[in-house]
Formats: sequence, structure tokens, C-alpha cells
Amino acid sequence: MNQFHTEEVMHVESVLLKVKDKRAMLKFYKDAFGFEILKEEDNIFHLGPKEGKILVSLLEDINSTLSFDNKPLYHFALLLPSRQDLADFIRNYIKTRYPYVGASDHSVSEAIYIEDVEGNGIEIYVDRPSFLWKFNNGSVYMDTRPLDIHSLIKMGKEEYKGVPKDTIMGHLHLHINNMVEAEAFFVDALGFKKLLKYGNSALFVCDFSYHHHIAFNTWAKSNKEEGHNKSGLYAYTLNVPNKDKEAFIERLMNKGIVTKKEGNKTFIHDVNGTIIYLKNVD
Repeated sequence: MNQFHTEEVMHVESVLLKVKDKRAMLKFYKDAFGFEILKEEDNIFHLGPKEGKILVSLLEDINSTLSFDNKPLYHFALLLPSRQDLADFIRNYIKTRYPYVGASDHSVSEAIYIEDVEGNGIEIYVDRPSFLWKFNNGSVYMDTRPLDIHSLIKMGKEEYKGVPKDTIMGHLHLHINNMVEAEAFFVDALGFKKLLKYGNSALFVCDFSYHHHIAFNTWAKSNKEEGHNKSGLYAYTLNVPNKDKEAFIERLMNKGIVTKKEGNKTFIHDVNGTIIYLKNVD
């Protein structure tokens, strides 16, 4: 694991998606990533690479409505260990004939964008070494240039068994309705630091000087009133470092945010009404 996603850094570890068609979604994540069911409980299927971490969990609700617009989720992002792993993924993904959305070189990283069969956005990326990242007055420089995808395809290996076991959740990017409200929640309450702002429409925040652990934008409105009646992002798990736990809880209390319990899990709701499970918080 890299230095930006350790137990000492606040970051998103996994996402829970509400799905309508369990079989189709399980097939997609198996075909695209080689994910296996690592754990199954209460109609929830926890997926990840063999011998790896749980990254994506599926909660089946056949009565949910498929939603392709106004989703709280812009994308969740899977961080691969190396550029070779990205090349291998791309070469295999082309063969699956699943939807392809785009690809970009962001200066700090190289990324490909896809959607699963129920329209959830996914970024698969690899970071460039952090010593190559450029900062100016506390802001990280990120660009959106065309990815040299042809060189990556040529690098890719024919044999593919799935993403490596060291694949992790790199970041989470959300649609929100109000930038002021979202900044107050993610920065003032949760304690993330602002690292890059795109005008008045997007903000990238982090812990430990990563280019971003969470981002949010107003490019498409999030329908939080209907969010849990539809398929899509239902919850995500946030690692709260033990060393920061007391300060974290104090910030929540000062902002009037009440923690709740679900079995042995502690959770709160974000600005979209999405559940955030708080790891290490009792």
C-alpha cells in the first residue's frame, strides 16, 4: 500500500452499491476486474481481487429503480499498483465489449473511465510518482489531456486474471447540489484539506497531501430526496485514523452531526444523504 492510503490517513476504503440485477452486476465485476465474492452476508455481496481487500459491495434490491441521471456518484476510483497493471486492464477490458466512457492524462495520474451495467461511474487509474506532482501555493496541478492509450494497449499482456490483489480504492468523486454546504461538511466537519478548486463548481480534498481522496462537483445535480429508492451509491466506508479519532468526533459534535449505529457499525450521512460507515469510530 502506498503512503497515501495507510491506516494513518483518512480515506475511502470501499463503496456499497444498491443494485437491481445482482447476476448482471456480479458478471460485470468478474469479467472486467476479475473480482471474486470475498464475503456474503444479509444479501450483500462483498467483492474484490483474490486475496485482496473488499472494494465494492453489492446490495440487491429488485424493487429499486435503475437511475442513470441525478446520481450522487460521479465515480469511484480504483487505484492500480503500476502502469503495467493499467495496460493489462485496458487490453482485457476492450475484449469484454462493456461500455467505455473516456481516458485522460491528469498529470498526477493516468486514467480510464467506464461504467458498470447499471450506470455507476468507475475510474481505473495509476498514479505517477508523487515527486513528479506539481504544487503551487498549496494547490496541486491537475490537467485533463488525452491519454496515450495506444501505447498502453501495446504494453498490455494477452493473459489476464484480473486486477492485482494490491488494488485499492484511490478516491471517490461525488455529485452534489451546493458547494458551500459540501465544503462545510467534508472540510470543516470531516477534516479533509482543500487541495484544488475548479472555479465555483468543483473541489478536490485530501488528507496527507494526496492529489485527492474525495472530490465533489455541481456539474450534474444529485437527487438526494430519491437517492435510496434508486440503484447506485448507497454507502461508503471511511477510514478514520486512530490518532485523529478524538478530534474527528469533536468536529462532528461541534457541527451538530450525530453518529448512529447499525449493528457494530457507526455511521453518519453525507450531504447527499448517503451513508458513511466510520471505521475505527465506536
